[in-house]
Amino acid sequence: MWLCYTNNIYLLFLPPHTSHVLQPLDQSVFSPVKAAYRKELGYLSQWIDSTAIGKRNFISCYQKARLAGLTAGNIKSGWKYTGLWPVAIAKPLMNGLLVQKATSSTTTPSTPSTPLNKVARDNPMAQNAHGIDCWALASSAVKWSTPRKVKDLGDQLHIFSQLEQSIATQRQLFRKVKKGFQEQSFALATAQQKIELLEAKVANTASRKRKAVELDPNTKFATIKEVRQAQIEAGVAESD
Repeated sequence: MWLCYTNNIYLLFLPPHTSHVLQPLDQSVFSPVKAAYRKELGYLSQWIDSTAIGKRNFISCYQKARLAGLTAGNIKSGWKYTGLWPVAIAKPLMNGLLVQKATSSTTTPSTPSTPLNKVARDNPMAQNAHGIDCWALASSAVKWSTPRKVKDLGDQLHIFSQLEQSIATQRQLFRKVKKGFQEQSFALATAQQKIELLEAKVANTASRKRKAVELDPNTKFATIKEVRQAQIEAGVAESD
């Protein structure tokens, strides 16, 4: 620790089981190191790692890869990308890996048990008859769901395009699409509000003044004079 301090290196001890989203080495350093290591191994493909020469070359290749990957730019970019420094709470929270997991964990919309185009093909009334009664019969066999993703919306629009359009069907589909966009807007607004609240808490904590460190008297070294005086008081030594 003293060696790092004298070389202006600040140590950071992350808690155990910390997410890899907050690991600067995982986000920006390990990848260029591995790429440089594979590149150096390509120059020594005639050797194998089971021999003494191969092991020595492994150390040599890794040293070159380490110098190529552990650069000041890569290290700083890792801290910036993870949002650790400069402090940016939104970066780890909005990381693509976390957003994908959160999206996949949500309940998927139920798919129609009978596709609308199949109903139109199998039902002669939907093919030949026209009017509200005919479309009501076809719509009763289909359950429109609120689209949660772009793919869901595209699938429903594709099914909708296969049938003869009506005012009732358009209203129902557009109502579901509107509801989906409203839910997405609400989720984004809620997330933005939480991010701003966390940033305000961090700014408030950083602005506080730190208390001065109180030195423990037991940690001070005793002088030879004080040691001698203690021996005299204990009766171990005689006063001069």
